[in-house]
Amino acid sequence: MNEASASASSTARAQAATGALPPLCVDLDGTLLRTDSLHEALVSALRRAPWIALVLPFWLLRGLAAFKREVMRRARLDPALLPYEPVVLDLIRGERAKGRRVVLATAADETLARAVAAHLDLFEEIIASNPRFKIIRSQSGEFTRSKGKEVMEAFLKAETRKIHLLFAHNDDMAIGAIQAIEEAGMKPAQDIIIISIDAVKGAFEAMMAGKLNVSVECSPLLGPQLMAAVADIKAGKPLPKRILTKEGIFPMEVAKAEFPNRKY
Repeated sequence: MNEASASASSTARAQAATGALPPLCVDLDGTLLRTDSLHEALVSALRRAPWIALVLPFWLLRGLAAFKREVMRRARLDPALLPYEPVVLDLIRGERAKGRRVVLATAADETLARAVAAHLDLFEEIIASNPRFKIIRSQSGEFTRSKGKEVMEAFLKAETRKIHLLFAHNDDMAIGAIQAIEEAGMKPAQDIIIISIDAVKGAFEAMMAGKLNVSVECSPLLGPQLMAAVADIKAGKPLPKRILTKEGIFPMEVAKAEFPNRKY
């Protein structure tokens, strides 16, 4: 996780400096593949050793990442024979031709992800499931600060294991969680790494205060792009197959410099 965080930070600094497109992150199951790799691996493993059906529940007790690793060790999946999605392969090749960095980001086991990446030779980086990292708590914070704080308070009270990283699906929940972490006598962004989504001004303020590590942009400013596309259609102009929204990844190191540019 520390390696992934360092990589994200260096990438974001490069984007901020050059205006480059953010990496294209591609999922494996149901996106790059027209199937689920865990299902494929289970079938393969059970064919080779039917007796493992008796120990599957015990593997699962160790966590999903450990379960996937045990199944993958006993499966025999040839990356060359997996059902790839041609449209996604074409998209990846097109983006690479533009100089865009492509990342295979998947919850599939890391050993399979690396085998697929080696076979296709299309990815600069691989982020995948590894038994060293485990999701120990997951709950909706209903996208509000108050609920985000409430959920984090419950996590901190109930969880005896150390929480190393918090991922919030929006900045408001992250800001609420930061309040709970501080009230528990801990230092957010130091004792617990915090990553959130949206990149709103409140997140930049938290980053500038040293309380949030990274915010990944999910821009709401789609109106001008939409109206430009409508105007092109009306004028009889062809549209590209994909219209990408300009978004970035912002670690706390660039927050102060970027803050004046924020529109929301």
